[in-house]
Amino acid sequence: MKITFKKALIVIFLGLIIFGFMGYKALMIPNLQDESTTITINIPSGASSISIAEKLTRANLISNANWFRIYTLITKKDREIKSGVYKIKGDWNLIEIVEYLINNNQEVYHHPNKITIPEGLTLEELEKKFLDNKLGTKKEIIKLFYDQAFIKEQLGIKVYSLEGFIYPSTYFYEDDLSFKEFLIKYPLTEFKKAYSDFISDPSFYKQLILASIVEKESGSSQEKPIVASVFNNRLTKQMPLQSCATHNKIFFQRGQKPPKQLLNIHLEIDSPYNTYKNSGLPPTPICSPSKDSFDAVLANHKTDYLYFFADFQGNNVFSKTYNEHNSKKKSYWTNNKIR
Repeated sequence: MKITFKKALIVIFLGLIIFGFMGYKALMIPNLQDESTTITINIPSGASSISIAEKLTRANLISNANWFRIYTLITKKDREIKSGVYKIKGDWNLIEIVEYLINNNQEVYHHPNKITIPEGLTLEELEKKFLDNKLGTKKEIIKLFYDQAFIKEQLGIKVYSLEGFIYPSTYFYEDDLSFKEFLIKYPLTEFKKAYSDFISDPSFYKQLILASIVEKESGSSQEKPIVASVFNNRLTKQMPLQSCATHNKIFFQRGQKPPKQLLNIHLEIDSPYNTYKNSGLPPTPICSPSKDSFDAVLANHKTDYLYFFADFQGNNVFSKTYNEHNSKKKSYWTNNKIR
């Protein structure tokens, strides 16, 4: 009896050793052991840990699907794995692969499709970008851009269009995602995150409109508070903003390319975006601004400037009076031979 018990203990002990060795090998030893090999794995949205384990096994990246399931279940990492397209190195072990599926910060992650939305794009420019990326049809895009019930439902405010609300960023998104789903899941969600502390303020929309003008008129981030101060000063004095950027919105709406220089005939165009003829802000933002343009408006930086012009080198030249403005402009243009 004692001998049998001792044998049983030996068998159990040997079994634990073998089990431990198998676990160590499955978890810690790369199955391919080939640093020159990279295998692309696509993990669809909603994939179970079982299906992921089987996919990795078929790709020969891990030796045993069960060990993947055991490890991710015990560590609860099965809940953290993200869908997407991953490039996995052949010399990674199972634990390294799992960590990569959870914490990957490389460009190929989350989802296989990518779109970059720069700050400063108008709805008309965004329409083209979405069409180029096959995100919806022209009819679908325009409908949602101007669907006030949809905008109210998503953002909680009643406005004419989504101009200014398509948050600039790079987005990775799933296959077969509708344009509406894309908007809700990505740029509108990011917008709400960025502006959660401000969006319920009654003055928010006017601040966003001004931020969009600052975005288009500024040569650099450092200039934005100064540019914002110029427009705030003009608004306080009930002077027209006289912004070329708001005027350019007229041409975008017409499907035309804005002219390099506004002529007198352009300044007579009858439009609420003509801030040479109309005082105050235009009725909507003129583009999707960056958050730092909005912050520049919010900062309420104080200056005495009322005028500025672009130096065509990425900056603006500011003045307090009209005479000073004209004098600086004439001097600059003469010295730089600009006509």
